[in-house]
Amino acid sequence: MSSAAAPAKDATSSIEGRNLAAVFHVPLIEGAEMKIHRVEVEHGTVVTGKRIVTVDGVRVVHQKTNFSFTGIEDFNIGRCHCQLLFAPPRADQGVFDFQYELQIDEKPLHRYFQDHPLMTTWLPMVAGKPTWIMLVCRGPAIYIDGTRMESVGELMDSDDEDDNESPDQCRSVGSKQNFVIDDIIPAYVKITNARNKYKPFNFELYINDKLVVAATPDAVAKRCRIQ
Repeated sequence: MSSAAAPAKDATSSIEGRNLAAVFHVPLIEGAEMKIHRVEVEHGTVVTGKRIVTVDGVRVVHQKTNFSFTGIEDFNIGRCHCQLLFAPPRADQGVFDFQYELQIDEKPLHRYFQDHPLMTTWLPMVAGKPTWIMLVCRGPAIYIDGTRMESVGELMDSDDEDDNESPDQCRSVGSKQNFVIDDIIPAYVKITNARNKYKPFNFELYINDKLVVAATPDAVAKRCRIQ
């Protein structure tokens, strides 16, 4: 089971009278925009066999599978086909510590982010708090904790003529996208041509002129798992 698998708790969280076994926040690109979707999982007892999955408050799965705690439930988020895997506890876990893994387009979350060439994520501490910064190359668009930020593009000097080309996948190659965090902290993302068919562009985030290392796919998948 990947790092995106969410273990159930002995006492599940209760929200508005519902017992939630797992919660995911999943960023997905929709056209040139990105939206973070909230996926909530309810898992009943062996008697009720209840399995409920909601996306952004809308119920997309409601099953009763008496005497079966494992299996797969299919649903869609926009154009993405998603699967929620219900798996038994590992040998070192309690009898009710079931595992829940979310997959997108038949990929575990870490593989989905690893294979996505037009989205890059950073997870820095900014002013003492964890911050989720994402860049969607189409546009480009910069998001902080799911909110799109205003940014100002600036062409960079380059000795390579190809850096200032504008392929359809990323129209700001050879540029800096300047933005501000918390209204006072200057930041920018540099977009350059990587000349790599698997990862065609380089994205570098600078906060207060200091380079921030991009998050690994495993770290992004872990950040998506809220509970």
